[in-house]
Formats: sequence, C-alpha cells, structure tokens
Amino acid sequence: MSIESNSSRNRCPECGGFSIISRQERGEKVCRICGLVIEERIIDTSVSGQRYFTQEERNKKKHTGPLISTYSSSLELSPKINLSEARNWDQRRILAKNPRVKDYKNRHLSDAFSHLTRICNSLRLKKIIIEQTKGLYLQAKHLAQGRTVLGLVCACLFYICKINNIPITFKELAENITGLIENPLKKVKKCYLILFKELNLPSPRVSPYSFISCFISDLGQTNIIGFTTQLITLYLSKVGCKGTDPKGICAAGIYLACIRLNIKCTQREISKIAQISEVTLRSRLKKFQKVIKESEFLKISNEHKNL
Repeated sequence: MSIESNSSRNRCPECGGFSIISRQERGEKVCRICGLVIEERIIDTSVSGQRYFTQEERNKKKHTGPLISTYSSSLELSPKINLSEARNWDQRRILAKNPRVKDYKNRHLSDAFSHLTRICNSLRLKKIIIEQTKGLYLQAKHLAQGRTVLGLVCACLFYICKINNIPITFKELAENITGLIENPLKKVKKCYLILFKELNLPSPRVSPYSFISCFISDLGQTNIIGFTTQLITLYLSKVGCKGTDPKGICAAGIYLACIRLNIKCTQREISKIAQISEVTLRSRLKKFQKVIKESEFLKISNEHKNL
C-alpha cells in the first residue's frame, strides 16, 4: 500500500481530497477520506526481478495470465453451481445447460455471445471485432425484449464492421442465421434500424475502397485492382461520395476498368456481386464517363501497362 503525492491528477472526484491510496495487491486506487474506488483492475507493469535460465524455471516463475478483455462477460469467472442448489424446475433446467449461469439474464448474454462467436468465425473476423460487438450489445441488450436475439447480434456486428471499414452486407449476415429464425434478412435490417435510432449512434462512413478487393476477388480478375483504385480515386477527387452508395461507385469503377482493359464482363455479373441493380450501375457509369476525361483514361492506362 502506498499514498500518492498531492496533485490535481490524483484528486478524488467525489470529495475533492488528495489522499489517494494505491493497493497494488488488488490493483486499485482508493480515496482515503471517502473510500471511493477511483480505479480498479490496474495492470502491474513492474519487473519482478526473478531470473530464470531454463524453460522450466520460466514456466514456474512467470506471473502473467491471459489477456484482459474489457467487454468479456463475467460468466467465465463465475463459480460453478450445483444442480442441488436450484430452487425450482426452471432454474434446474438452466443449470443443466450451463452450470455457470444462474438466471435468465445471464443465460441470454451467454447465448448471444456464443452465436456472435460462431458468426464471426464463419466470416473470419478478428477477435477485436468480437470484443467491440460485445460492448455494443451490452448497451443494447434492453432492446432484445420482444425481438430476436440473433437479429440484434447481427445488427450490432454490422455496425461495428462498418465503423472498422470491413466490407460486409446484410445478406452475408442473414445467410449465417438462416434456418434459426424466419425471414432473417428482414429481421436483421429491422433490428439495425431500431439499434441506430434508440442508441443515437453516429452514422458510419463507408469508403468505396473497402469494397474493391472483395468485389474483384469474387469476379476473379485480381489484376485490375490498381487500375480500379486509380479510377475511383480520380472520381472521388472531383465529385466526392456524399449522398451516393459506395457500392455503386465501386461497381462502376470495376466495370469501367474491365471495359478499358478489354476484359469480358457483363453488367449483370457485377451488379449481382455488388448487390445493386443494373440501373444503378449504368447511372454511376455515365457519371464516371462524364467526369473523367479521355486524356486521363489514357494516362492511367499507360501507367497500368508500365507496371
């Protein structure tokens, strides 16, 4: 235990006192006057000073544990509960499924997080996306009453992916929960609108660049990525992306690159990959051809040939 020096940084926000106690064995900072816990779960970064020479000594003397997850539920840390402690038949049925879950509230979170992990693994998303989605779902868990849990989980995951510029569509999420709920695409979209409205979330800005590699890999023409990127960059520098679907801009850039490089590709193929209509694709294509001059097309083509 140690008492920190008087400074504005170590001032108690509750009583205004400067007598702050650091309890290193518990990882806490506590006000000595009012008893307020100012900080908790502080990670000890000091060196223990213990020396080791072999791998066996290292395994015995290391004090580090698993990574701390901010958004992980406390279900994994809760003790196991015996079936004999169940008060009624419903609680016994819950404990038989998961011995760490005691009530319906925790069971709901356990089911939601297990579905989230399964969906993210099938889409090959990073672990940080799972953790951020858990944090958003904990804020929106009160919206699950009267709605499907899977729809709300997919809505939270869709928003987090948009923030991190990960190209994903409602259709991809709905395919992962097909058979578990009825009309998955409709329910995921509905839950997303409710989530967006109730939590007052800021609108995520999606860039057309995030769709380029995904769409071109589905098309099977990976050699046009550089040419398409240059076309879209030139288009956005003149017009911008406000009020326009970024998928339409990306699809038009890909189709125009295919035309300029004499690659056989139909509008139906690209519109199906980008999940837009052919009318939208033709509209964006006309705007591309109107904005970008022929001399600029030739310059980009020559640069692409020299690579």
